[in-house]
Amino acid sequence: MNRNIHWLLDPGHGGVKDGVYQTSGKQYHHLGGPSILEGVVNRDICWRMAELLDDAGRMYTVVAHPEEDTPLFDRVSLANALCKDTKCAYISLHCNAGGGTGWEIYTSPGHTQADSLAEQLFRATDIRLRGFLPFRLGGHGDIDKEAGFYVLRKTHCPAVLIEHAFMDNPADAKLLTNPDFLDQFAKANVTGMLAWEDQLRSAREYPTKGI
Repeated sequence: MNRNIHWLLDPGHGGVKDGVYQTSGKQYHHLGGPSILEGVVNRDICWRMAELLDDAGRMYTVVAHPEEDTPLFDRVSLANALCKDTKCAYISLHCNAGGGTGWEIYTSPGHTQADSLAEQLFRATDIRLRGFLPFRLGGHGDIDKEAGFYVLRKTHCPAVLIEHAFMDNPADAKLLTNPDFLDQFAKANVTGMLAWEDQLRSAREYPTKGI
């Protein structure tokens, strides 16, 4: 029996279509420094993860259009349709803003299997990026932060949202424009994902939305 996960990759927001960025509000321009288009960075990380999953022989689906800003309802509807026939988990990829530095992982409120996925993602990323980018812990010392984001509430499978760095922080922005950094983050994400697969397989668990 194949107990591998069907990974649902969701690069947040839109890309560039016909030379026009599709989600104008999700960007930051540093004076004398880099310009960050969040949806483009999200897609860069997503494509790197997809290549790694290909190499590992894992099943995945990108639930967003390569260029357009797919509505959240459509992303989640596709994910939930796939969940009917396969064991799935949802990974939403983002960059942060609003002041601060570092990376963080969100899950939906309450205790679900997404918590253990967040734990494995943290372990893998901490090994690769410790000293380069701080991790922002959740409340009460938890690894994950909890939020009612649409893609976390409405998916019918374990779902996490990763904020990879703050695009409005000059130091973080330099990392987000560094291909080596994006490659390391993609490798860390996939390492954590596959470690979670192993954890479920060892426990003979089936991924569901609840505990």
